[in-house]
Amino acid sequence: MASKQISRLLEVSAKQLRCNHALTGTAPANKLCPYCYQCETCPYDQMLEDTVHIYNGNAVPARA
Repeated sequence: MASKQISRLLEVSAKQLRCNHALTGTAPANKLCPYCYQCETCPYDQMLEDTVHIYNGNAVPARA
């Protein structure tokens, strides 16, 4: 089932794939997803994971 969903995402043009972080408001609204929603391979997602944490539903900077 998952591979069928991934195949469908690959068929969609990149112009239609908004970044998950753009959808949640933690990235600019016009940010696109070049990784077909495979966030584990995305350097932008990793950067956000390293710098921002979610606390009680709010994004807060990570402490060094």
